[in-house]
Amino acid sequence: MLNSINHIIGLSKIGFKRDLKETLEKCLNFKKDEDFYKHFSFLNELKKKNVYKNWMLQIIGENKYINVGDFSYYDQILETIFNLNFLPLRFKFKYINFKNIFESAKGNLNNQPMEMVKWFNTNYHYVVPEYDISTKFSFNNLIIEKDIKFSNLIKNNFKFIIIGPITLLKLGKIKDNFLKNKILLLPDLLINYISILNNINNYENIKIIQIEEPVSILNLSNIWLNSLIKTYNILCSYFSNILFATYFEKINNNILEKISKIPFFSIHIDLINSNNYDFFLKNNTNSKLISLGIINGKEIWNDNLEKSYYILKKFLLKNKILLSTNCSLSYIPIDKNLEKKKLIIKNWISFGVQKINNLKTLSDVFKKKFFFLKIL
Repeated sequence: MLNSINHIIGLSKIGFKRDLKETLEKCLNFKKDEDFYKHFSFLNELKKKNVYKNWMLQIIGENKYINVGDFSYYDQILETIFNLNFLPLRFKFKYINFKNIFESAKGNLNNQPMEMVKWFNTNYHYVVPEYDISTKFSFNNLIIEKDIKFSNLIKNNFKFIIIGPITLLKLGKIKDNFLKNKILLLPDLLINYISILNNINNYENIKIIQIEEPVSILNLSNIWLNSLIKTYNILCSYFSNILFATYFEKINNNILEKISKIPFFSIHIDLINSNNYDFFLKNNTNSKLISLGIINGKEIWNDNLEKSYYILKKFLLKNKILLSTNCSLSYIPIDKNLEKKKLIIKNWISFGVQKINNLKTLSDVFKKKFFFLKIL
């Protein structure tokens, strides 16, 4: 019997009624500070309500680890920039506050907004980090502390989600003629990531930290690959609960071989867009806890559970695995049953709620709760 544990990479940030969009736009287009704080207060309440609903979905779906940190106010990269206190100096912010996030994204009378670029092969965009020779990092705990303290509402095992340092550096742009390579900023960035992870681990309900490094799927040069390996060997020497997550495409085998030697708590791989599972089956990695992204989090079409079942059967000899979505469910709507329009294709599609149910179904099969043929 395959001993499987469920978790998901991330969940919707648009809200069950898609009610966050209008309030978010009001926060972006404020004219007076008092207007911003009024709209932000309402946005924060909406966030709490939707985060709580997301947690209930994960609990009902029998996810062992419930997500914290996957519900950003605006953009996950921009929020990480805020957490590390390196919003562009050109904005000349005097104080650290939530208004800085929206002003950086929207721009102001004296400054253009930060650039936005497509997030890999999705229709979502991210705010591009800006680097120069004067870039310094320092840990700002405003959002992280707020999110984790809110999780104390329920008793459960939580998994904190954060973008990794290599992705944060790699996806940014140099904005002066003096900084010759972004990788030169890594030592200072790494010190601050250690501070962040140490702070997160101070909270007893956080059992795992999911660090996302989607740039691992790229054709990394030797300097970037070696930096990634060294970074995580250092982080894992301090922290034993890191789940290293990649998604969207296959990881090159020579990169995967090096990553697999790092003492992570677990490594997450995308099984929808790759055959990376072959690497773990062919190599002696039985001691590794593998997170298998078997449910498609980016497409609305129904998952082929029969195909997924036969892929997972190959892992029967492994002692324990994590079953998951291949990527965050934030790229699709939350629940097809909330759609007001009568869709002809409704029986062919699955949104976030249905994807979580599909994950539970696969897990139940391998826990021998019922015969698979009965659910086809």
